[in-house]
Amino acid sequence: REVQSGALLQLPGWNLDSLQVMEETSTSSGPADEESDTFIRALDRRQVRLVMACIFLGLVGSCAFFLYFGVYGSEFFKDIDLTNQMSYRTQGLISWMSLLSFDATVWRSTALKTMVSRFLAWTLFVALLEFLLVSDPSSVDPLRFSEITTVMTVFVSLLLGFFITNSVARWTSCVESFLGLFEAIRALQMQLHALGVSIAKIDRPVRYGLLSAWLLDHTLREDRKAGLPHEIWDRIQTLKDPLLHVTESELEDLKKMADPAIQIWVWVASFLGSLAQEGEIPPMASPIYGRLLQIVKSAQDSMKQIRAVREVQVPYVYTHTLAAVVHVSNILCATSMGLTLGSCLGSILVHIDPRLTLYGVQPQPNHSADTDVQVLIIQGLKCFFAPVLYQAFLEIGFCVSTPFGAGAESAKLPIDELISG
Repeated sequence: REVQSGALLQLPGWNLDSLQVMEETSTSSGPADEESDTFIRALDRRQVRLVMACIFLGLVGSCAFFLYFGVYGSEFFKDIDLTNQMSYRTQGLISWMSLLSFDATVWRSTALKTMVSRFLAWTLFVALLEFLLVSDPSSVDPLRFSEITTVMTVFVSLLLGFFITNSVARWTSCVESFLGLFEAIRALQMQLHALGVSIAKIDRPVRYGLLSAWLLDHTLREDRKAGLPHEIWDRIQTLKDPLLHVTESELEDLKKMADPAIQIWVWVASFLGSLAQEGEIPPMASPIYGRLLQIVKSAQDSMKQIRAVREVQVPYVYTHTLAAVVHVSNILCATSMGLTLGSCLGSILVHIDPRLTLYGVQPQPNHSADTDVQVLIIQGLKCFFAPVLYQAFLEIGFCVSTPFGAGAESAKLPIDELISG
């Protein structure tokens, strides 16, 4: 004992007197603690229940108070009023009621529902496999399984964030190009009207411009390898709008063109040349005629940018790697969820009855049933909802990056509404 005391005294910052004072302080309670213990012990069972009821009613009243001010006078019950993907009320999205709106969202996607079913099937398979291979699943620590997906989830989040940003930028550039095309048509109409051209002659280049936008939108939605189907020509014959129709001779000429949407603007340039020869507009050597041709060129440039969004996709090596990383991360999350489910379920069963084991071994659970429920809730939020969100954002990114073709209905541009407007 003397050697131990001497060794203890040689340690810096330690003192036997201070240690004894700390022990006496920890073993003795102060006056405030004694008063609180005396007050609690003085209450009978009925008074304790009354105190707990008051606390419970206080929590309920506080919840009702904040809920009232959260709903009263707010946009909580406002409808989104979804007309199409580009026309809706944003006020309906700022409240939690938007969580109950599933129309035209990714949660209606059949591909997403299929992936969720596969995820749950793999989770249950892993849990069943753990029951078959581990004699005592209750002895396995379920918290260790969460380390499987720690690095992958962060990496997938970064990759998906970059991909969504790039996809939205591509979609925005496509919208801006369409708006630039319509702006060129409007500028051409305004210039011809300012030059005193008759309304009948102004309507012709405007009709050509709107017809090119209609053709571009419908041709880009078809398969590039199949060419222009006959349905487009049959559909274009049904257009009866004064500023959006085609004559029989024009239709025959359009069928002979490889890219009719862009080559229509050659007709516009030729028509401007005929107007210059007739004296309706200044001659070709004038700056005004050059301005008119510049408007035609800007319309063609906008159409080329729109076609580039459809023809030039994101490199396949990038999209394939991104999809593979997301799928591998989801598989690892499903594996972690299955192992956690098997371990916690085995522990809950042996807490109910120690005989509820597959191989009849003596169970040795290292965690309580309450801990198992807590771990299941946490792992369910982490290993189920996070992968579902990853899969949903992956599908949204692919849909938005190319707003044409099959599978892009959710990001479809309202070209018909823009033309009619």
